[in-house]
Amino acid sequence: SQEIGAGALILCNTSGVSSDLLCSAMLRLYVGQDALPERIKAPGYIWNDAIRRTAPGTYCSGEGARLVLRVDENGKWTMETNGKTQTLIPVNENTGIIRQEWTDDKIILYLRNNEVFAIRSGARMIPRVKEDV
Repeated sequence: SQEIGAGALILCNTSGVSSDLLCSAMLRLYVGQDALPERIKAPGYIWNDAIRRTAPGTYCSGEGARLVLRVDENGKWTMETNGKTQTLIPVNENTGIIRQEWTDDKIILYLRNNEVFAIRSGARMIPRVKEDV
């Protein structure tokens, strides 16, 4: 970080926690802050009709990432990745989070003509499978 004149380097990471999170935690501790950032508040936001109607489905990247979004009859969202299903919490008009032990993963929904055509998970934008629309 140029602002504080310090840096952090992860030489070996077998923790299952992202290197970015570990480096950020070390820099926060260095300047006297809590190691983990404040978690996103999740007040129970409800996505609009267009998202509720068009977001559920399968999304696949060219690299092989496959995500499946689902919503149940009670309006609870889940995202399945590599066979693991996790709760997806809507937090604003096109963003949801998946709570992890140490951080929140942000999922952004992209709409065109009132239909979700892709999602962003991490640094990757993943298009919806055409047959699923």
